[in-house]
Amino acid sequence: MRWQLVPRNIAESVDPPKANEKEIEPLDEEQARGLLKAAEGNELEALYVLAITTAMRSGELLLHVREDVDFRAETLRVNPTVFNGR
Repeated sequence: MRWQLVPRNIAESVDPPKANEKEIEPLDEEQARGLLKAAEGNELEALYVLAITTAMRSGELLLHVREDVDFRAETLRVNPTVFNGR
């Protein structure tokens, strides 16, 4: 368009998709306790505990490796993530 090589920009004739962003509703205390009780003994129990106690996003939770955990200092390094381009 800027170079006037096409008569019109056809992208202007379409409607972009609407964002489907739902409001996130966190678990209340009773729901969180129920989830942790149900997860007891599950191989992913530590992941559920980490998710509820830190409020990390799914991308942050799933990217952790052993090197991110410092057991002596009782710390966990959170690495930045990209999810859906954000």
